[in-house]
Amino acid sequence: MVDVNLYSRKKRVSRLKYSLIVLLIIVLLVLGSRFFVAQAFETRLRQVSRMKGYLFDNTGTYLTGNLKADIEMIYDKKQEYTVMKNKLSKQVNDLRAHVNSKSVEMDVFRTIEAYLEDENAMKTIASRIQFENGVGNSFYYLIFEGENVSFPTPKSTPTLLANPSVRGNLDFAELYSLQLVDLKVGGHNE
Repeated sequence: MVDVNLYSRKKRVSRLKYSLIVLLIIVLLVLGSRFFVAQAFETRLRQVSRMKGYLFDNTGTYLTGNLKADIEMIYDKKQEYTVMKNKLSKQVNDLRAHVNSKSVEMDVFRTIEAYLEDENAMKTIASRIQFENGVGNSFYYLIFEGENVSFPTPKSTPTLLANPSVRGNLDFAELYSLQLVDLKVGGHNE
């Protein structure tokens, strides 16, 4: 007669059941985590494609699915736009330098304009305005009503140093007075 230990057989079957249950739980966890990770990557890919789709559409870039070809194409586009950016930056710097060179000239003419718009005069007649080497000269007449002649003052504060000098006053027809002004704007104060 063979001695059979039923308790150890039950124990082995029980261990086998528990091992299968644990193995089933592990498989379910792995499959479930793989599913959730795949969903997360797919969601992120959709977000990136939505965000980058506008960029791809506007640059005429389309992904082919071949990773190596796509990387090369994107690298080439990046190089192309880097060269374009550098070219445009140089143009902007050239324009900025040109504007800065013209700003002195504009300041001179703004100052001359402020003096020409004398609020005390009835009329201003400019006979000469010139600009050379950062200095502007203007020769103009101011017509006043009656004898209310005043020294030429700008309506607004000029932006540059200005030296107006009155060359002469003339009364005519007892109704008006004429003042002749020579204005120098800019340059160095001597």
